[in-house]
Amino acid sequence: MVDNTQETTPEKDINASAGTNNECCNDEKVQKNAQPEENSHSENNEENFAQMLEESLGKSVDLELGDEISGEIINISDDYIFVSLGGKLDAYADKNEYLDADGEFSLKVGDTLKGFIVKKTDSETIISKSFNKSYANKELLRDAYDKKIPVNGKVMSAIKGGFTVDLLGIRAFCPVSQLDIRRINDVSLYIGRTFDFEIMEYAENGKNIVVTRVPILQKEQEEIKKKTWEKIEVGAVLEGVVTRITDFGAFVDLGGVEGLLHISEISWGRVENCTEVINIREKIQVKIIKISGEKISLSMKALQMNPFDEYIQTVREGDVVKGKIVRIENFGSVIELKHGVEGLIPISEMTSGRRIGHPSEMLTVGDTVEAEIIRVKVEEKKISLSLKSLEPNVWDDIDSILEVGNDYEGVIENVTPHGAFIKLHDSIVGLLPKSRIAKAGLKIPISDIGTTLNVRVIEIDKEKKRISLESTVTASAEKIEVEGDSRDNWKRYARNKSQDNQIDSPFKDL
Repeated sequence: MVDNTQETTPEKDINASAGTNNECCNDEKVQKNAQPEENSHSENNEENFAQMLEESLGKSVDLELGDEISGEIINISDDYIFVSLGGKLDAYADKNEYLDADGEFSLKVGDTLKGFIVKKTDSETIISKSFNKSYANKELLRDAYDKKIPVNGKVMSAIKGGFTVDLLGIRAFCPVSQLDIRRINDVSLYIGRTFDFEIMEYAENGKNIVVTRVPILQKEQEEIKKKTWEKIEVGAVLEGVVTRITDFGAFVDLGGVEGLLHISEISWGRVENCTEVINIREKIQVKIIKISGEKISLSMKALQMNPFDEYIQTVREGDVVKGKIVRIENFGSVIELKHGVEGLIPISEMTSGRRIGHPSEMLTVGDTVEAEIIRVKVEEKKISLSLKSLEPNVWDDIDSILEVGNDYEGVIENVTPHGAFIKLHDSIVGLLPKSRIAKAGLKIPISDIGTTLNVRVIEIDKEKKRISLESTVTASAEKIEVEGDSRDNWKRYARNKSQDNQIDSPFKDL
């Protein structure tokens, strides 16, 4: 132990002040023997003064080298922090020892400073976060071990099971599990760096010393965590560091407290992978949007202007806009109009020339299309678009394009359980029902999509925009059947004759 020079304590200062006052009063008492009552009154005043002085100075605390203390910061200079330890006892600390992890000094007058007494003389009391070469010697290592005082050490090299540490010029050992509270993946990040250690084993008069950082880090983390929770509330904007990235989002350290930044809260635009926007160890600004127990939900996009609000100021219903197809759903296709702004083309608004079963029959992801804005729901932030509104309405001229009973060459566009859809014109598709395919003795597999087929129009429904077809093979088969079989010819003749008799008979009205 370092020998501390005896110094005057706040209590001795008070007694000395009181004693001086008593001597003065005794001189006055000699001169004023004729006034005993006044002297008595003067003594009472002296006692009250001494008591008030002691209260103003505060109760003193006997401090020893190595004691852990906390005091109010009363002044900060360019190099030092001055701290009040109670009464008239003040101390100071090196400002550089209290920089944060980013090398910034964030303390201010009125804050509480914590540390250890590393030097104490008649003229000065010095506080430090740990023993270091400036204040300590080998004899203090034993005290540091007994009192759990942190000691400054430098990580020299990695050895089997841990690291060698230069502890005030003395070799010490730190197990790999005791160097950090997080898993160590790259030992080179620690070699040559200086940290505060706690001595967990001191043997053979300092020849065998084992150190750890874990208790120090845990204590620091708890203090940081406590301060962070004081800031945490819904709506608060904090700076954090990305610690982990997953498929569904990223975890952000807000200062000893982790929050989840869901992938949907990173940007107003669609994000397929978090690494498109953020990286591990990156500092980001986030807003707290939900707190459930110790679960904290964060958002980056809440700090950005919603691009929909900006976009909607530049367009209106009826405008023709251009965008890229980003998703295809059963009910329609989603088109990106601007980064963060999407619209929907419902399946019913894709074409007027035919009915389609799925949007993929017309569009694929990555296609760039033009569409008309037909509806905007500002409150719901939804935009509906139409492709068919930009198409010429072929149904207005359907009679000049197709005629019932005529044969046409079409292209098989799709095959469904209901039959085959045959494209007859640029925007006109008819249905060849499954029953007529079978009747014609045909087989139309999906592999035939894109091939041609001769069909006949047998019905045009303008109201429902439907066209019914039959295969020309069916009509030929019926003709062969009628002409090639005498029995069938007789049945056909008898059926037709019966109809004629009914029409021409004079008894038809009876």
